[in-house]
Amino acid sequence: MADVSEKYLAKIKPNAPVSISFGEGMDTLTGSISNIGATINPANRTFEIKVGFSKKADFLRPNLMAEVEINDFKADSVIVLPSSYILRDIKGDSFVYQVVKESGKTVAKKNILEPGLSYKGRTMILSGLTGAETIVTDGARKLVDGQEIRID
Repeated sequence: MADVSEKYLAKIKPNAPVSISFGEGMDTLTGSISNIGATINPANRTFEIKVGFSKKADFLRPNLMAEVEINDFKADSVIVLPSSYILRDIKGDSFVYQVVKESGKTVAKKNILEPGLSYKGRTMILSGLTGAETIVTDGARKLVDGQEIRID
């Protein structure tokens, strides 16, 4: 059993795959959600889930602490960047600098994009990139739009 924040209530579904890590020296188990609680705990704003395991684990004990990962989103064929590559301007727009050729020079062009969900330091890009662009990754914070650059 595990307690899950109420903010995930609409995303958690029965039979969703679950990965459970118990710490160093212990296995990571996989399973699926077998039951979702019908009430919210008013003390900590969580609801309870029960997970059924695909294999038996002899090391399990009552009240053993674990980290539970539930896949609440899946997308195929999306562009994903390390979150640190995405910059924000003074207006709050997210952008990257794209490497382009202009008048025989290599320059950095500001490319506004729409970021989506982020997970473990990586961000999905909803619009603004096709995946064929070359973007500036090192030194991008020191650039301005249209600045000539050299690629090493």
